[in-house]
Amino acid sequence: MLPGFKVLHFQLPADWRIPRHRHDVPALVVQARGGYRAEAGRDEVESAIGELVTVPPDITHSERISPRGSEALIVGIDPRRTEDLGAVSVFERLRRFRGPRIQPLVAKVLREYRSTDVASAIGLESALLELLVAAERHRPPAADRRTKWLAEVREILEEDFESRPDLSRLARRAGVSRAHLARSFRRAFGCSIGEYVRRRRLRQATELLRSSDLPLAEVALACGFYDQSHFCRLFRESMGTTPAVWRDDVGRRGRATH
Repeated sequence: MLPGFKVLHFQLPADWRIPRHRHDVPALVVQARGGYRAEAGRDEVESAIGELVTVPPDITHSERISPRGSEALIVGIDPRRTEDLGAVSVFERLRRFRGPRIQPLVAKVLREYRSTDVASAIGLESALLELLVAAERHRPPAADRRTKWLAEVREILEEDFESRPDLSRLARRAGVSRAHLARSFRRAFGCSIGEYVRRRRLRQATELLRSSDLPLAEVALACGFYDQSHFCRLFRESMGTTPAVWRDDVGRRGRATH
């Protein structure tokens, strides 16, 4: 029993399909034999012997075992442990790690798991921590990780602002966890997804107020607000005045220029 780790050993037959599922905690897949392919949104990884795959929590993914079958350790990690270790970013998305730094540590983890001496538990914990450190150092530079999916999420919000934002659906489209999506979006754009959508709706509302004679109730519904009262409250909080007064002021300024 390892504090903060839950280690499971799996052997699966060739071409076995594992339907879409998700893990409640971050997980490592340490490949001992054979391989498999995992898909999550646009992300797809194919793991082989001696490689490591990191699986974020709350990401829906499916897997197909290779024609050679698969033997692997799946290591669930208490999220508090990853935070304490500073390894949260390792689980930003579904990723494969391989190469001369990773392979010896994968072999060490497997060796310690199979060991039966009195030090095997400490040895396995130590090997897993080394593997996590290597994965953290193996990540690409931050600029490379500023992935296209953030821009694509923003594009979805720009085009579908009338609908209520669904964090789970957006995370699935992006192939990342909900927590990582929320954290990365705020870091990139300076606001939460909900705040971004509200600003987009208000921007569209000002366009309709300026260019049409639609009643306020219809403007509210066209822009995705719950009702006219909801629209007027948010508009006043943002603009410092009511939609009706704002429309009259814009109309007066327009007439004054002609």
